[in-house]
Amino acid sequence: MKKQVKHRYALLSVLILLFAAVAAIAGEPENRAVPLETVVVTAHKQTVSANFWGPKFMDELNNVEQDNYTLVNAKIGYETDHWSCYLYGRNLLDEEYLVHTFTDAGRIGEPSVVGFQLNYRF
Repeated sequence: MKKQVKHRYALLSVLILLFAAVAAIAGEPENRAVPLETVVVTAHKQTVSANFWGPKFMDELNNVEQDNYTLVNAKIGYETDHWSCYLYGRNLLDEEYLVHTFTDAGRIGEPSVVGFQLNYRF
């Protein structure tokens, strides 16, 4: 079991280094609707994910530019046959980013959120 845990941490370290390398070589802004890189680490229903979004333009005329940003989410918990509980976090780095833009307005993304979820199944 200890060997498996060490291998998981080694894999996580490699993925983080890969993620950092991709972030460092991000190119010029483009109109893209998907992340440049996504890293997801899952171990028995425990999840940590990171999405790196490169620079992009937010309008058709390329007047509004969104800089690079990274969204990190995590969920850890415990489950039995009848109940489960989880601690979760979204946008853990509290990144500010645009979701949509309109003629003279826009909508920013969700701020950092941390919560607790408790479920009972009967």
